[in-house]
Amino acid sequence: MKYDAIQISMSKALKLKGYSPKTIKSYLSHVGVLRRYYSNRNIVMLGDEDINQYILYMIDDREYSSAYVNQAVSAIKFYMHMY
Repeated sequence: MKYDAIQISMSKALKLKGYSPKTIKSYLSHVGVLRRYYSNRNIVMLGDEDINQYILYMIDDREYSSAYVNQAVSAIKFYMHMY
């Protein structure tokens, strides 16, 4: 599935669950950043260790706030549960 189709499908699923437009935009952005981080892999095939590595990258290397990291984790969980 192409990423544009994934974005549309995820956006629709988030709307159906009552997420705000701003949250939808943020979630789609977080999944896009994850895709770029693992640009050579299909992110649906990532395992727990891969996701943990990405979270540690956000915390240790990028020094993102806990609120940012928590939202990214929520977005990734939502995405992964779709597939």
